[in-house]
Amino acid sequence: MLALAVCFADCTASAITPFKTLDLSPLAPKATWCDGSWVLFPNTAIWVDNKNLVVWLIASCTTQDRQKSKSLSELVFVTTDGKAKVLQSTDTVRLARGPAGAVLVGRGVTVDLMRPNLKVEQSLACPANKVCAVFPSPTGSAKSDFALCSILGTTEHCDFYQGLPAQLSGPGADLAIQGSGTPKDPYPNVAATYGISTSPYSRMAWRVDDDHVWYFDKHGVLTSSKVGRSPEPVSSERWTPNDGNCSGEVSAIEPRRFLAICVGAHFYTDGDLDAIFGYSRIALFDVDSKQIVARIDGPAYTSATLSPDGRQIAVIHRERVKIRLRLYTTD
Repeated sequence: MLALAVCFADCTASAITPFKTLDLSPLAPKATWCDGSWVLFPNTAIWVDNKNLVVWLIASCTTQDRQKSKSLSELVFVTTDGKAKVLQSTDTVRLARGPAGAVLVGRGVTVDLMRPNLKVEQSLACPANKVCAVFPSPTGSAKSDFALCSILGTTEHCDFYQGLPAQLSGPGADLAIQGSGTPKDPYPNVAATYGISTSPYSRMAWRVDDDHVWYFDKHGVLTSSKVGRSPEPVSSERWTPNDGNCSGEVSAIEPRRFLAICVGAHFYTDGDLDAIFGYSRIALFDVDSKQIVARIDGPAYTSATLSPDGRQIAVIHRERVKIRLRLYTTD
């Protein structure tokens, strides 16, 4: 009965099981580095290529003496066969997928283009040697692979790079500072470009093909919009949780696939019953047919990311004392 109750997605779609499960909790820093105990929190995960991904963990040392509290970042480079290498940093880290199978790791006023074996292929200075944000270009963009953006006085300056070794792909851009004065993504906002009214929980839209955009509308429904046509739901099935916070990701190559990740409202305070009822919904769509080709229903406190070829999914779930990384294949 429970399985029927939680089947919001097209129940004919394949509910896949992981081919590899890893417990990342043992990768916490050494106990001797903390007067109390280390607690790990997942930040984000990025596929570097189709065989490697990096998981960004925040390690926090909790102790009764607040002056001795500390935190550091751990970048866990994981292969699909379960091998892991860890890079620790006390600096504030910025992370993004880079070109040619590299990952962009920003620390201080430097951004490294790093391989999954932790080899640094190239180091770039932030604009004017000021701390910078790292922004990957949207899927399908040919003008540049990524941008480094720093706040310089009253403007945001961005340098655009392409290739590996990375070369400046053109003149930089000076943008008006927005809001809090932190760098903002310099690439065009698809939702704004198309004049789309999105869900308040997801202000983004994703270009899945030329003149074809997917987004979550103001009711949280995954919607398809093509130039010259009226928007329409991608799927007629109600598969997202009520009041869900949804995000998405498009595969880097064709045939395009779209990974939709939705986490429902937390009705319970301790999270245990959330886990029982499975309050995340992850669905992988084939863009051409708009069909769900794979589905993962799970607990709250879950995030997911799609490999560049659209055939593998990495799901991270934080339990009370453990962080699980589950890898799925769809073909």
